[in-house]
Amino acid sequence: MNANRTLKALFILALGGSLSFTLACNRGGGGGEEGGDESGEGGEESGEGGEEGGEEGGEEGGEEGGEEAAAGSDFDPLSFDGAVSPTRQASELGIGCYGNIAAEPSFTFTLADAMRTDINVTDGGDNDLVMGITGPGGFHECDDDGGAGLLPRIVADLQAGEYQVYVGNLGDGDITFEATVAEGPEPFRIEDCDSDKTITLGGTVTEQTITGNLTASRDFQSTGMQGFGSGHYGPAPGPCINVTAETRVSFEVTSADWDTVMFLQAGDALSSTYDDDGGEGLLSRISTTLSPGSYALHIGSLSQGNGGAWTLTVSDPLAGTTEGTLDAANCVELAPGNGGFVLSGSITGANDCESQLGFWCPGYIEAARTGCVNITAPGELELEVVGGDFDTTLALTGNNVQDGNDDGGEGVLSRIVRSGVAPGTYDFYVGSFGEGTGGDIEVLVRVNE
Repeated sequence: MNANRTLKALFILALGGSLSFTLACNRGGGGGEEGGDESGEGGEESGEGGEEGGEEGGEEGGEEGGEEAAAGSDFDPLSFDGAVSPTRQASELGIGCYGNIAAEPSFTFTLADAMRTDINVTDGGDNDLVMGITGPGGFHECDDDGGAGLLPRIVADLQAGEYQVYVGNLGDGDITFEATVAEGPEPFRIEDCDSDKTITLGGTVTEQTITGNLTASRDFQSTGMQGFGSGHYGPAPGPCINVTAETRVSFEVTSADWDTVMFLQAGDALSSTYDDDGGEGLLSRISTTLSPGSYALHIGSLSQGNGGAWTLTVSDPLAGTTEGTLDAANCVELAPGNGGFVLSGSITGANDCESQLGFWCPGYIEAARTGCVNITAPGELELEVVGGDFDTTLALTGNNVQDGNDDGGEGVLSRIVRSGVAPGTYDFYVGSFGEGTGGDIEVLVRVNE
């Protein structure tokens, strides 16, 4: 049976008019007559010039549809432009959406079949544009700078159905835009990872370093990864990772002279764990627990055109630590390079963190501090929730230091790293992002040289 996909787009223009197009691509031969029929219908739906559009669409669609089917070519991109007067916040579309959009979609499109789809805003003047998509089953996805410069781009595996696309402004004010809808690019595949840089993990981690060189040529969206991410990567996947037994591991870029980004690809499910500045300064770090399986690690640049030599350190994030119990009454004494502690306990977030401590910090904390550290010599203070089955938060205060964090650690766990911390006593509060929630936790505290 020939596979036939139809992409139908309805544009909602600034003047209130509408224009309808139907694009058909038949793969595997045949389908010329069907392509003509569908293109003719598209001409009739277009309103003015419907008869002429139907005749031309039927004639051209029939001829070109059959040729494209024989050649097995991809969809021709669908181009559009429009104007938007933002009237509401994009956050109304869902979590992870920013900026301002109009009440109605900028345009809608319908997929007759599931397809990897590339929605790319190609021009927005000098404005920092945003984009959000909603669709069947409550689907939503948003982007800010996933395309060129300050323009948004979304590449996603979409199911059949109708999708609404909102193009907006990160700031205020009216905007104009140009965009395309097309079949998405081929994603990174796990089997194409760099086997010359294979990392093997089997329950324990022996520290090792890997070096490489980056020529950034693919933006995050075109890698085919799903979920939050940005930056620009090399033309092919990075180091291979082979895990034979569950392993807690840290991947950290320890040397590069640009603002790095990194994502960990989990098999061919195209899911990824992403980090920008989790390491020192503008460098990247991912600390996670990996189940047996195949992975690929990708090191990139936040900005297009940057790159060069990089060094990656693979290590056990809890190496050399001592187990202990969280005790609000007694501080843990730490010196640079002494290994640190993993402290266990439990919390329930009841009080708004910012209201209680008087500076910005997320979530809800207990009235008393969770713990404290007494640092005996200057160093880098590392504080991380490494165990917990809820969305944690962190706050740190003492000696003119005030800091808060939500999801800086693994998944929805929290992490704070402060360089150049002076000797003295520091209080820390582990909280929950949701009021009244909490549970058992494990907290890593140490001072690095």
